[in-house]
Amino acid sequence: MRPAALSALVDGALEHAERERLLTHLAGCPACRREADELRRVRDLLGSSGLARPVQPPTQLSRRLVDIAGEDAASPLWTRPFDPPRHGGSALPMRHRVLRQRVGTASVLAAVLLMTFATVGWSAAPAASTPVTDPGPRSQSSFGAALTQVPLATEGMAALLLSGSAGLERLREDGRPASEAGDLRRDQPITADEALVVLQNSAMAGAVLPRSGRQDVQVQVGGDVVRASVDVAVQPGQSTQVTVWSAAGEQVGAGSLAVQDAPAPVELLGTRHTLSGFLRAGTVAGREASVVEAREGVDVVARWWVDAETGLLLRTERYDDGSGRATAVSGFTSVDIGSDTFSVALAPRLATFGGGVVSLSEAPRLSAQGWSCEDELGGLPLVQLRTSADGSLLSAYSDGVRTVAVVQQHGTLADQPAGFEWDESLAAWRRTDSLPAQLVWQSGERVITVTTDSPDGTVWDAVAELPHDEPEHRTGVERVLEGWQRIGSLVLQR
Repeated sequence: MRPAALSALVDGALEHAERERLLTHLAGCPACRREADELRRVRDLLGSSGLARPVQPPTQLSRRLVDIAGEDAASPLWTRPFDPPRHGGSALPMRHRVLRQRVGTASVLAAVLLMTFATVGWSAAPAASTPVTDPGPRSQSSFGAALTQVPLATEGMAALLLSGSAGLERLREDGRPASEAGDLRRDQPITADEALVVLQNSAMAGAVLPRSGRQDVQVQVGGDVVRASVDVAVQPGQSTQVTVWSAAGEQVGAGSLAVQDAPAPVELLGTRHTLSGFLRAGTVAGREASVVEAREGVDVVARWWVDAETGLLLRTERYDDGSGRATAVSGFTSVDIGSDTFSVALAPRLATFGGGVVSLSEAPRLSAQGWSCEDELGGLPLVQLRTSADGSLLSAYSDGVRTVAVVQQHGTLADQPAGFEWDESLAAWRRTDSLPAQLVWQSGERVITVTTDSPDGTVWDAVAELPHDEPEHRTGVERVLEGWQRIGSLVLQR
């Protein structure tokens, strides 16, 4: 029998029918009779305690108890003294239970804030490294773009380099570049200062004189020569239109070259080489030309044929350091100087390294941000900085004879680049049968590509001076923190 029922019987709170049913049960149940007797003794003891009047509970306690009881406040307390709370009911707000509720709420709130922090940081961080699968075409275009800014480089040579790998393969043939240095007249020698003035005048003439004609271009690549005829039409200040033809008369490429926007100074030639020359020493495309030579030690490394009448550059030749044989030759076979033959409808620009020119004075700031753009590389001075829309950086180094172009781009080098072989001594993938030579490797979170027409000694020095950091593997936490750093920098810029 339930204790609540016995308590109600003792207190006289049962209906007649229920009271009779319980009494019938007690008659046959000694245990329940003993419990009923105990309840009566407790009641009698409380009744004989001598209290004159019942103690009234505080009003605030009464209201608190009513609030706790809720909808059961009108029911007598003795009716269900031992009943468990109904489903959905709430227990008394004990101190440890309240503390648990508060801790649980705080934990949920902290988890939500942490998840929001991680989601926002992850989304704001730069995307994971982009795979770089074929750096060859971009390195060629970067070198061609750099070459257009080098003083006294012919349009035909730049057009050849920007024709693309497929076009260059169609121009390969047996043989070596043919030099015209053996036919020079040397009866009117000039000093180094006078030779520098001739080259300075030539650079100024190239910046103001319109011209058109055909140039013959020959470049040594391995045991072969890449040979092409290039039709050129130059209108200074606008653009240069070029068309590249094979020896068989097949058109290999056509387009336009960028205007020189940050040309390197001609004075580089005078500070890096010993200059000399001869007035009216040869003939190019039927025009009399003076010739300037650049030497490193006793070896001639380059020659320029300059039009004696207008000062325009007509031909250039470069030579191997050791043998003195020509490795790159470019010059007019026919030329019309001064006439405006420029087409109003510009042809599409040949592949080039897009982006804006960056002042060389910004090099220290870029270096502090982690880019490699020192004042010199492989003994060559820094002459150009460019950025691209995807955040890559082009740095060009040249002494007016040799040029090294370096492209640094965010990404991960994907496996072995097509056509490249690993060079253990340089710790880089190398392609030597291309024009020009190309090297590429992973350094940290960047892919570095070097493109150059320089001899091996300069190549080794340049590659050794560039960083070769271990690849970085960014963790999830590092990406989130990088994202919040990016958000902070954007907020501070406003």
